[in-house]
Amino acid sequence: MMCCRSCKKWAKSSKKVPIDVRKVAKVGEFIEIGFKDKVVKIPAWNWKTEEPISLRKLSMLRICFYGKGVIEPWSDCEKYEPEYPNDLTFCRIGDKCEYSKWCPKYQNMISYIT
Repeated sequence: MMCCRSCKKWAKSSKKVPIDVRKVAKVGEFIEIGFKDKVVKIPAWNWKTEEPISLRKLSMLRICFYGKGVIEPWSDCEKYEPEYPNDLTFCRIGDKCEYSKWCPKYQNMISYIT
């Protein structure tokens, strides 16, 4: 089972995943910016999360700079390089992988076995 978690590039991928947010204008509120004798009013705003992501899921997401952007541990790597090249198994699943509880590939393997 080939996955991003077992790729050499997983450790180099960023753990800082952006959350999708949008600006929402505040009705009737403005920010005043003044410089010398000029004053400009711009509408004030709040940030609203577009699709809330659970903290557990957010902790699993990363940004891969070598492939398709935001990835999960079980995503398929486009430029896969195994972390352990001499090992025949791509993914160290079970107790050794902290993501096996949520990994859909691992859950599918269990259903085939049982």
